[in-house]
Amino acid sequence: MSHRTRTAAALAVAAVVLTTATACAAGSSRRAGDMAPSGTGQAAGPAAAAVARAVAKTDRLNSFAYTMRGREPGDGIAETVDTDGSLSVSPRTLRMRVNVAADGDSGRMELRKGGDATFLWGGGKHWLKYKTAMLADEQVRHQALFGLENEFERNPAEETGQLAAAPDIARNGTETVGGTTTVHYSGTATLDQLRRALLGKPREAQLRGLRLINRYTAWGVRSLNMDLWVDGQDRVRQFRTRADADRPLDMTTVITRHDEPAPLQAPPTDRTEDLSDLTAIELSKILKQAQGG
Repeated sequence: MSHRTRTAAALAVAAVVLTTATACAAGSSRRAGDMAPSGTGQAAGPAAAAVARAVAKTDRLNSFAYTMRGREPGDGIAETVDTDGSLSVSPRTLRMRVNVAADGDSGRMELRKGGDATFLWGGGKHWLKYKTAMLADEQVRHQALFGLENEFERNPAEETGQLAAAPDIARNGTETVGGTTTVHYSGTATLDQLRRALLGKPREAQLRGLRLINRYTAWGVRSLNMDLWVDGQDRVRQFRTRADADRPLDMTTVITRHDEPAPLQAPPTDRTEDLSDLTAIELSKILKQAQGG
């Protein structure tokens, strides 16, 4: 096995486990959230208005950092997910680290994007580098990323806006999140209500939202119980999603930094395997062979 294939194999080991690895979106949106400012218009009153203001402010973020912790049904088994990442819209950069444990196994992965360079690490000694445009084709991207492309496009800033779709938004007093006083809001929305809330949003945001809703459907979710914590500056600090699915679903997202620069930190060159000279098909074949395909 060549040095290059061994590097790809290390990535594959982690990728096979990370079937529900969460990350923020790359997309073509103009803002980090791409969220409409007023949800579905189903809920009314001061609580709904406060949530709409927070969602609108999230939409205007140029950059943010976040963590996601909890459990998701995954690919047939419940998985514990532990992710942290950051996203900058202009200039466009993305970084995510994810750890997933399921059924006694665990895996780690890190992804970094900036300009036309993408770096992937899956537990080996070296990173894989390739041109982002190499995986522009949806089918090739699906093969090369083991079906994880939807996870890499998932945007936690958008998900914090899902509460705006609930018709029963309520204010639940104040709580401290990360040392900051916040107001706690909650509500419940069906998947149909979440779908209707996507109408009028940019196309890329709609596609990401529908992919996530399709995952909920596959997991047996009928409705989501959501909680949102908003600080005194109308900024989302924390968001929690729970559901009575076929297997546990309980994820909490914390936005740790708002509108702070998130420059790309490229891995050291002596630890990077550059695959940029390959074609997209060749890259896809290498990764597929590494997982025994």
